[in-house]
Amino acid sequence: MTSVVISTRKYLDGVGGWRCSRCLVYEIIGLMKSKSILRDRIQNKFSKLFKVNNDLRKIAKSMIDLNPQVNSPKDGVACYMLAKAYKTHGVIMKLARLGYSEDADMLARTLFDVAIIISACIDDKNDDTVSKYLKFDDSTRSQMYRQLINEGKFQEYFEERASNPKAGDEPISEIYERAEKGIAEYGGDFRRKWHSGKTSSQMAESVKLKQYFDTAYNLQSQLVHSLPRCMNRYFIDDGKNIFIDIKPKENEINLTLISTFNIFFVIIQKFNDHYKYIPDNTFKPLVDDFVTAAKPFFDPYYTNNK
Repeated sequence: MTSVVISTRKYLDGVGGWRCSRCLVYEIIGLMKSKSILRDRIQNKFSKLFKVNNDLRKIAKSMIDLNPQVNSPKDGVACYMLAKAYKTHGVIMKLARLGYSEDADMLARTLFDVAIIISACIDDKNDDTVSKYLKFDDSTRSQMYRQLINEGKFQEYFEERASNPKAGDEPISEIYERAEKGIAEYGGDFRRKWHSGKTSSQMAESVKLKQYFDTAYNLQSQLVHSLPRCMNRYFIDDGKNIFIDIKPKENEINLTLISTFNIFFVIIQKFNDHYKYIPDNTFKPLVDDFVTAAKPFFDPYYTNNK
């Protein structure tokens, strides 16, 4: 074994490969150091914004640890939305710490949908909204089944499954029937969106999130849909040439952390409105800390001199 190692090393020395290998190691180490330096700079520069997000996250986790009981449709939707938001928020924080604000913002956009759903369902004193939201599952499943059947590849599978159903299976005909009833009740656009009869903008306005919709959500949507407005975030223009830029950076991290806190806060607050786990005044100190943490980034002097 020793002779193999020696001969391999001599061969690499002969063609310069060994020296190249060492250069590669140094290059990797240098890259790791630069990433570490960036992470430290991001953490230090935006430490207060990270802290308020982490404090909000602790509140959410404390509610989850109480193991909220699911005894009603509203319970189910509230717990589903909190669980989804908690996991997504955690990934957003990791991306932000690494300097990937674009990807973090695209994930933050999904939290807006969560906020709309939980707000609309919890604010409704009846169960009309939550019932409509849950009935949309029939519309979704109906379209999925139709697509698979139309493909023709799964016909035998569906026929075999219908002859030998498993626990929890429902006849496809019943799903189709419920889906058509939902469309008859809520209108034709119930085929493609649960909030039929209202645009996303109107939904945002109905739950007092219109300002967020017009600002942060709009900017995040530009990234999601790869609109030309976002091209500058992926290029470097040195005045002579334009280069592709895929490096992590600290640009826009403050906006990511601010918008994410805002929308995650709405979700947690709505969850608490339903379960009433903690007094409302518990949130005030955190809101005050958030305002303090965010304010410097809206100060032109601070922005220009940091």
